[in-house]
Amino acid sequence: MDASLIGLILIISFLIFLFVGMPIFAALGLASVIGILLMQGPRGLGAVPSIIYDRTAGFVIVAVPLFILMGGIIFRTGIGTDLYTFAYRFLNRLPGSLAMATVAACAVFGAMCGLSLAAAATIGSFSIPEMLIEAMTKNYRSGVFALQQPCHSNSPSVPMVLYAVMADESVGKLFMAGIIPGIILSMMMMIYIGVFC
Repeated sequence: MDASLIGLILIISFLIFLFVGMPIFAALGLASVIGILLMQGPRGLGAVPSIIYDRTAGFVIVAVPLFILMGGIIFRTGIGTDLYTFAYRFLNRLPGSLAMATVAACAVFGAMCGLSLAAAATIGSFSIPEMLIEAMTKNYRSGVFALQQPCHSNSPSVPMVLYAVMADESVGKLFMAGIIPGIILSMMMMIYIGVFC
């Protein structure tokens, strides 16, 4: 069977599984099994357990649940609120200080928990009401959170760990390479907010 036809069958089957309400992980797994059956037949399924074990047996992949645990700890203990309060007190004399504090707190939180969406959700839960008090527009508030997503993708994060595992790269080197761009992007966003305000 042609590879492009197999790819089309996989995409269509994946979408069908999603539309009938199957969870994403199950839809991906079932579509993968269909792809293995179409390409290699039933004998190809024998390699699946060893591939799964090889990919998850490394100690590097342990960082993913630990990042998620750290995000949960930060959320439950209120450290996110303290980060935001500290950043706001440090920046309160500058124009747009609430938005700048949001960017700074999200950058630190995102680097600690490795998930940019978790950082935006946690910091947003208490920074958006503060921005409402200051009568900031809806577009401005949502723009503050939307602009910081590229910043978190460059800071130490779960996608970096997953990329390192797949590409057989050093996680430590990737983390070190992501710190400076993350800081620079955060500073550029804060400068933009200051100029805009």
